[in-house]
Amino acid sequence: MIMAGTFVLGPIIGGFLTLVDWRLNFFLNVPIGIIAAYMAWKYLRKIKEFKGEESFDMVGKILFAIAFITLTIYGSAGFISGFFSPEILVTFMIGVVSLAAFIR
Repeated sequence: MIMAGTFVLGPIIGGFLTLVDWRLNFFLNVPIGIIAAYMAWKYLRKIKEFKGEESFDMVGKILFAIAFITLTIYGSAGFISGFFSPEILVTFMIGVVSLAAFIR
């Protein structure tokens, strides 16, 4: 769930920061990257190997991909067409519905 939020919100927040100054992306992302690298080094060593018994959720993968793509398009194309234009709102609604179905 956290990855889904970061995939959608990252480009949108980065776009807003770029409107002010493109260098702000580095001031935000470098400390986050350092913290993430430390946490990965510390906690990922404890993960056991994949046993192969778990099934792969193809429906969840497709729903997540639809949600990710449509919400990213909404966040970036909304600046061009307007966030309340009909085609952008339809894109947003498809993203919200597929995200809700993915979470459920």
